[in-house]
Amino acid sequence: YEATKYFIQNGHRKIIHLAGNTKKTPTSDRINGYKKALKDFNIPYDKNYLIKGDFQQIVSYDKIKACIDSKLDFTAVFAANDDMALGAVEAIKEKGLKIPEDISIIGYDDTILAKLTNFSSIKAHVEDMAEILVNNLIKIVEDDTRVSPTFTVDSELVIRDSIKKLN
Repeated sequence: YEATKYFIQNGHRKIIHLAGNTKKTPTSDRINGYKKALKDFNIPYDKNYLIKGDFQQIVSYDKIKACIDSKLDFTAVFAANDDMALGAVEAIKEKGLKIPEDISIIGYDDTILAKLTNFSSIKAHVEDMAEILVNNLIKIVEDDTRVSPTFTVDSELVIRDSIKKLN
């Protein structure tokens, strides 16, 4: 939600979401966040901008290259993880386009890839996730307690030099 919202607040309206494996919960959460941000800003959802990937660099590379070749009109890409964002970056550059001048990009996970290639990314607080998991395991082992299989942790958008303000 935050990545798409940030793009919109910077004038982007044609935003590709490179989704991960649709059989995994994080993918549906990120797709729902993408759609909610579009809705909150009265931008119609267009299925052509939801590109299904598999959390893999090569898949996103091929998909973004195909989008550019097909002349799909887009100004921004939100990738469901940094590996996919890197694949998108490679395809964009290979096609002679520039980031952020031609296409803006945000990844997810804020891995070393995002830092080294200087693209913006959503940082999930892995330490908080680990703490929740450990505490839940302790409850299960010590108390034979059932715990919720889902939980939420905070995240933050780390801004780098990959987003062009359009308005």
